[in-house]
Amino acid sequence: FLSIGQGARAIGMGSAMVAITNDPSALYWNPAGITKTQGFSFMVDHTTWFADINYNYMALTYNLGDMGTIGASFTISDIDEMQVTTIEKPEGTGQMFGVTDAAFSLAWAIQLTDNFSIGFNPKFIYQGIWTMSSSTIALDLGVQYITPFDGAILAMSISNFGPKMRMQGEAAQ
Repeated sequence: FLSIGQGARAIGMGSAMVAITNDPSALYWNPAGITKTQGFSFMVDHTTWFADINYNYMALTYNLGDMGTIGASFTISDIDEMQVTTIEKPEGTGQMFGVTDAAFSLAWAIQLTDNFSIGFNPKFIYQGIWTMSSSTIALDLGVQYITPFDGAILAMSISNFGPKMRMQGEAAQ
């Protein structure tokens, strides 16, 4: 669920957004890009996928001027409850289970010079299915540099840098 791109513009451009992102979707693509937002910005992205998979992304940013820009995002993906089935009971055991994936982040980015910005986006990630769950923290780090070559921008982003997740719970093997 952390690999699903954000924003119609970004998806329409084949996810080529790391260097040019300048709206709240920058919290997904490159946190340094939130320095280009003005005042308060907000975005919501909702998708219903096949098999009743619901996917929601919300992000907001606020530009603090010389102190940088702050932002927050919330991503949640869930599937409606389903019956537990087994080989012995293909019609169902009478138990139900659900699936939930969620991530919450708080970001800060600052424009160090007129042409260079850097951003940090630590996040908390949770995944749960049936009787198992896992959580961790991760970090997104991004930079943008506007070169003197006719508006060419160099950018880099590292996303979801952190430990691997491992499910824990009754059914985890």
